[in-house]
Amino acid sequence: MKKLLVVAAGLAAVAQLCFAGVEAGKDELQVQGTLQNVSAGGFDSQMISAQVVYNRFIRDDISVGGALRVDMFDHGEDTSTSIFILGRGDYYFPALEDYVPYAGAHLGIANFDYGEFGSTEFTYGLQGGVKFFISENASVNAELDLSLYSGDGEDVTATSLLLGLSHYF
Repeated sequence: MKKLLVVAAGLAAVAQLCFAGVEAGKDELQVQGTLQNVSAGGFDSQMISAQVVYNRFIRDDISVGGALRVDMFDHGEDTSTSIFILGRGDYYFPALEDYVPYAGAHLGIANFDYGEFGSTEFTYGLQGGVKFFISENASVNAELDLSLYSGDGEDVTATSLLLGLSHYF
């Protein structure tokens, strides 16, 4: 029984070290990447995306911030690049040990360069995910993102699974 109590106390101490939690006044810098599927007007394409996010925790359970995302893809003879500048807000649910689930919304502008065609469009959407704290100031993240916008006269729905790392300071 004594050994079991020592092991339980040790696990509790390690769990406390690993869980940084999120608290008001903290800043977060995220780097994320994804493979993305985009569907529009009977056309499907896979993209590679990179995203940098800055968040400020205004409460223990709410962050606001911004994101810069670059999408690149090659569809046959043409290549394209899209740049998104987004504002975002997230609500953080109560922590489950080292895991912190969250959900939020984003909106902003996107600039599309499709070779011969280019446009700037309004974009908005939802995101949700989970952060797994690996140390007091770092987490590994998985986020599902749904973005809606118009491009070349077509309504576009983009769904992304973003994987990344966060640093808290």
